[in-house]
Amino acid sequence: MLEIKVNAVLKRRAVIASVFCILISTVSFAWADLGAPIGEIALAKGVATARSDLRDLTSLAKGSPVYSGDILETASRSFLVIKFSDGGKITLRPESRFDIEEYDATPGQEKESFKLLKGGLRAVTGAIGKNKPQQVSFKAKNTTIGIRGTTFVIKICEPGTDGCRASDGGPLSDDEAKEKVDIFVVDKNGGSKQKITRQQLQQILEGVYIAVFDGGVRVGFGQKFVDMNTGDKCMMGGGGAVECFTNGIDLNTADVYLTELIEDITEFNLFDDAEISVGNTICEIN
Repeated sequence: MLEIKVNAVLKRRAVIASVFCILISTVSFAWADLGAPIGEIALAKGVATARSDLRDLTSLAKGSPVYSGDILETASRSFLVIKFSDGGKITLRPESRFDIEEYDATPGQEKESFKLLKGGLRAVTGAIGKNKPQQVSFKAKNTTIGIRGTTFVIKICEPGTDGCRASDGGPLSDDEAKEKVDIFVVDKNGGSKQKITRQQLQQILEGVYIAVFDGGVRVGFGQKFVDMNTGDKCMMGGGGAVECFTNGIDLNTADVYLTELIEDITEFNLFDDAEISVGNTICEIN
C-alpha cells in the first residue's frame, strides 16, 4: 500500500515537472521571438505603452527595451524619447501612436521603416540615416518621407487636434466658421495680406505638418513630391494641396504665413517644435 502511494506521488511530481518545463520553454520561446532590442526608452513622462504581435501591452519607463515591430503609444500629458542602437532619436508627443515597422542595424542589411499613426514626433537621424539615407522612410497618413541626414518634425493635424485648431477649442460653430482672420500670402508677384474665414483656415491646418531643422527630406503624396530643406515648414493636405509657412520652396501654390494673431487663435505655433507642453511643464527636446 505504501509503495502504491509513493509511486502516485512520484508520478504527480513528474507531471508537474513536465508542465513546468513546458511553461519555461514556451516563455523562453516567446521572448526569443522578440529578438534583440533595437533601442531603449531614454526618457519617459506620464503613461506610455508598447505592444506588438509578439508581446502583450507593456508599460514603458526609462530604460525599457524597444523591439522591431513595436507600436508605441503615449497618453495625454505624456511623452517618450526613444534612442535607437544607431544613435538616432525619436521623441513622441502626447497622444501619439508610432509603429516601428522595421528596424535592422545589421551591417550590409541596414533599414529603418517607421509609421506615425497619430499625434506627432521629432526625429534626429542616426548612423543608418546618415550613411544610407535611402534605406530610411517615415510614413504619416497619405505621405511618405525620405530623408537626407536630418532633424525634422512630423505632426498629424486632424479636426480638434491640439495645436491645429482654428478655434479656441472643439469644432467650429456656424458663426465661428464665417469669422474672418488675416493671413499673409506670398506668391510670384510678391506678398499681400488677405482675409479668409476660420473654416478656410481650418482646412489649411488639416493634414500632415512637416518641419525641417537640419538637412532635407523628400515628401511624396499621391503622384506628387516636394523637396524640403533646412527651415522649411509645410502642411501636406489630404486633398493633395501643399501650404508652406516659409519661403524658398519651388511650388506652384502660394506660401502662406500665419500672423502672430492667427498663431494665437489656432494654437498652431510654428516655432515651438523643440518643446513639448506637458501639463504645466515645458520640456525641451535635445
